[in-house]
Amino acid sequence: AMRHANPDLIFDTALEARTQQVIEHLRQRQSLDAPLDRVTLFLTDRCNLACRYCNRPHLASNDALHHGVCHGYLPQATYLAWLQAWSEAGLKHLHFTGGEPGLHPHLTAFVRAAAQRGILTSITSNGTLPYRLYARLLKAGLNELRLSIDSAKPREIDIVVGRRGAGLRLLKNLRALLRLRA
Repeated sequence: AMRHANPDLIFDTALEARTQQVIEHLRQRQSLDAPLDRVTLFLTDRCNLACRYCNRPHLASNDALHHGVCHGYLPQATYLAWLQAWSEAGLKHLHFTGGEPGLHPHLTAFVRAAAQRGILTSITSNGTLPYRLYARLLKAGLNELRLSIDSAKPREIDIVVGRRGAGLRLLKNLRALLRLRA
């Protein structure tokens, strides 16, 4: 199977299946006024890693500007305005991604604001940031933390992500997070 151009949809069959789900949902509702189900929000184009497999569209500046890729960090005022509109539209799930969303200086506040409105929140992270950040996010109301794990071996992770020590940080954080579930 081929990787799809959209990095969130790995295989063409996944795209086809999701498209059919959306079509069926709209047929059943017979309305486009259905509550907003999910938004994936790209908070930043910045990342602390240099993964070999990342398509990093933000690195091709001219192309990225034409496709609306965020350069820097999504402003807090913009987020709060969008969150208000999405909340009024019945948003159920807000997913934060990036680059590395954990680098955004207001991520914890963003999660808290969505959680206070009853919106389920999730992030995709490379898992290498300080553990205290992940603990703060969970305390703020984060419902789901998705970690990108490229291997069970720290040295292999370092090679794939292009940063020495990243594998050990990721696996250490993972162990600490799993202890929270106990």
